[in-house]
Amino acid sequence: TEHSEFHGLKYHGFLKKANGESLGNKNGSKFFKHGFKLKSCYSEELQEQLRYTNYTYDFKGILDHILHSKDSLRTVGVLSGINIEWFKRNKVIGCPNVHYPSDHFPLISELELINPNTR
Repeated sequence: TEHSEFHGLKYHGFLKKANGESLGNKNGSKFFKHGFKLKSCYSEELQEQLRYTNYTYDFKGILDHILHSKDSLRTVGVLSGINIEWFKRNKVIGCPNVHYPSDHFPLISELELINPNTR
């Protein structure tokens, strides 16, 4: 989706590279690389339930994430997404609206520190 309010920020190149599209850089890599060992709080099974973190009239998808260091933290629990049937039942075609005051849905995760001596 084109968001006119972001056109001056020239974010298209970043998005293409972040999505793995080849833009070509000095070392030939298609991806950003970093030394962090990050993991999503939402496992693959939960990501199927979490269809939206942003739900507007012209965009519906996942924009928001909770990432953590997989070496020092463990996910204990997360808030699940809003059931798609709720949108249908309440005839919600976008947010914000009378049912929900924001276009972003909350993400909540409970994390636990990993004791490095018990790994």
